Amino acid sequence: LTLTIGRNCLVVYPTIEWEKFEDKMVEDDAENEDESTAIRQIYDYLDALSMDKQGRILIPEKFRAYAGLVDECVILGIYNRIEIWSKSAWDSKVKDVEIDFSKLGKQFNHLRF
Repeated sequence: LTLTIGRNCLVVYPTIEWEKFEDKMVEDDAENEDESTAIRQIYDYLDALSMDKQGRILIPEKFRAYAGLVDECVILGIYNRIEIWSKSAWDSKVKDVEIDFSKLGKQFNHLRF
């Protein structure tokens, strides 16, 4: 597993998915200084994780501090990754959000929300 940072959260990728993500970053190449800085920060916050015999991972302090993980957290499985949010950051993100699924694109039509 590969751990890095996202927008106000931590992101865990299976190693194979991280390698695909890396390949995409190399392919796209940073076009401006902001992108280059973001890529540097992603690599500064990059760690290989291993699970213990019970399937748990230990999140290093540097990462916990970045994401504000103090007590409760929210763990989301999204496509090919897992996002780990502090509960307060997640609550702020989704506060007052109402999704009108009828206005979403065709990719949601088959889900019948």
